[in-house]
Amino acid sequence: MNTHVILKVVSPENPDTLSPLRDIYESSFPADERRMFDSVVEIAGTNPDFTLYEVLRGNEPVGLFSTWNTDKFVFVEHFAISEKYRGWGIGQHVIESWLAGQTQPVVLEVERPDDDLSRRRIAFYERTGFRLWPVNYIQPAYSIDSNPAPMHLMTYGDIDLSGMLDEVIQLVYRKVYAGALLP
Repeated sequence: MNTHVILKVVSPENPDTLSPLRDIYESSFPADERRMFDSVVEIAGTNPDFTLYEVLRGNEPVGLFSTWNTDKFVFVEHFAISEKYRGWGIGQHVIESWLAGQTQPVVLEVERPDDDLSRRRIAFYERTGFRLWPVNYIQPAYSIDSNPAPMHLMTYGDIDLSGMLDEVIQLVYRKVYAGALLP
């Protein structure tokens, strides 16, 4: 299967780009684990530390990827491949290609390994070089209509959470979840 894909920064002013990404985003993440998509678009247009990418296979959007830059690491907020293309190796190709260009460590959240899907997701990130930190971490509620989500953190690169867990969590809460309902 052809896994040749590219990451392209999304321009919030292009509604043709946004519609398929909204569909991928909303079908890939439970409501408690995502923002309203209009908020994602607004942040992409106003916050220089946030980048929203579309994953393109040819001219077809097949996924999305969003990151936050901090002074200590890059935080991956969301990454999803369209259900139609899962299992093609596209996700691994995207992550490995993106990681090859990173100069800072990377941090992301994953669901706790309570079911087969979450265990497979963790294994996917481990295959690309991430380390699981089974720490007590709660993803804040994005709104009053959503619930906090118990998660674990994963890291890539030169970052050791054993000595800086509280600092990393506070930076993620302050940068990524500003305005969210913090635990």
